[in-house]
Amino acid sequence: MEAIEKVIAKDLLKIQAVFFRPDEPFTWASGIKSPVYTDNRLTLTAPEVRLDVEQGLAQLIKENYPEAEVLMGTSTAGIAHAAITAHLLNMTMGYVRSGAKDHGRQNQIEGRLEPGQKVVVVEDLISTGGSVIEVVEVLREAGAEVLGVVSIFTYGMQKGLERLAAAQVKNISLTNFDVVAETAAQEGYIRPEDVERLIAFRSNPSDESWIGGCGLPAQPQLRVCMVRLLCVQPRTEGRKKDENFFEDDPKTCGSGGSVRHRRLPPADTGISAANGFHGGECGGVSGDFPP
Repeated sequence: MEAIEKVIAKDLLKIQAVFFRPDEPFTWASGIKSPVYTDNRLTLTAPEVRLDVEQGLAQLIKENYPEAEVLMGTSTAGIAHAAITAHLLNMTMGYVRSGAKDHGRQNQIEGRLEPGQKVVVVEDLISTGGSVIEVVEVLREAGAEVLGVVSIFTYGMQKGLERLAAAQVKNISLTNFDVVAETAAQEGYIRPEDVERLIAFRSNPSDESWIGGCGLPAQPQLRVCMVRLLCVQPRTEGRKKDENFFEDDPKTCGSGGSVRHRRLPPADTGISAANGFHGGECGGVSGDFPP
């Protein structure tokens, strides 16, 4: 049976809950360039993936926190996951607001929580750990015994690991950044050589030395071949088959083999004459691809 971290990695990639774009980085609110965008809320709209996630979270809780009495979701991303998982486990559930209400009873903790109850926090994503630590602190102040956290995905960033350790917060995730990156390469969402760049980002997000590549988008199933075909410059020293085709030296592309480039008029490609080709055959994929 395939490991749960691999199953969830494939699930997240399939619905683009985790989306890698190393050649066209996203920009975080902090200004940091990121090769990945994560939106685990999408798991709620995909029934098969949702079932994998909630059953996986339930199993993590049974295996790692068998004494748990209450699940508490983080607001807002963890609420639905806490509710569904609590239903599967027949457990009490509530959630913690990011701040106390300014009306009514001014609760920050929603749902019944008695002092001394053993709580597991349910979160969708762990990055630097700041938000989930705040939730844990609120629960501790209310008298709860927080056993730890379960989450769908963790970046595994050093800052997050250190902050969780300092706050004495245990986290168990269904999958992690490294597994998802490796799976993305195996499934053809990214190039195999991109994995090292992604791990470099995870190791130090503020260091942008990982950024590189040709910066040209591609459909996931054609990513390897399209990037190869679009990035390589025509070579006058290549083995010329006719006036329209050039063949590079054999290099790995998809399942392996040489790469044939077809020169097209700039009017047909929308790119300069220097890059006047965008079709070819590579790794079992052939045809003309959009620039």
